[in-house]
Amino acid sequence: MKTAKIFSLITVPLLSCLLALTALAQDAADGSFHDDLLDRLVGQWEITAIAHGRPPDKGILTAEWVLNHQFLKIYQKGTANIPGMNTPFEGMYFIGYDHANKHYLAHLVCVWGGDDPTEGLIYGSRTGNKIKLVYKTVHDQGIVQRFTWEPETKSWHIVSRIAKAGKEEAPFLEISAVPAKLPADRN
Repeated sequence: MKTAKIFSLITVPLLSCLLALTALAQDAADGSFHDDLLDRLVGQWEITAIAHGRPPDKGILTAEWVLNHQFLKIYQKGTANIPGMNTPFEGMYFIGYDHANKHYLAHLVCVWGGDDPTEGLIYGSRTGNKIKLVYKTVHDQGIVQRFTWEPETKSWHIVSRIAKAGKEEAPFLEISAVPAKLPADRN
């Protein structure tokens, strides 16, 4: 009887490990990108943004997996016009993952068009509930943007800062995102 108990104590964990490894292999084999933190951003969000010390702007943010689950597409639109432009902020991120180099990568397309000061791809890393994205700019500076999931409030906090010589300045953009109240939620 002792042999059967020892066998089951060894076999059950071993089989569990093998099944988990098989599931991981299947996930990698299908070529898609899965991220439990970014999954929390999928959906519709109401945002409040404070940019450059101006009064808060309201807006929307939606996120969905696209392109064979390779990228999380994040769409953001504000309501107040950007100073110097006759349009509110509107932009799309496409956040994916470079498995070979083990880092996030992102593309940003927005209302600045070809005048966007960032150069090419944006790279990032994850620590716990935070994804840090770093942009290179044409003026030998950078922008550091952190997406932080706050599980207690089930909300996101997004903060952007200019970085010069590796030193981050005070935030120039802070966004709070809470789940959108859809018509069915308003009963």
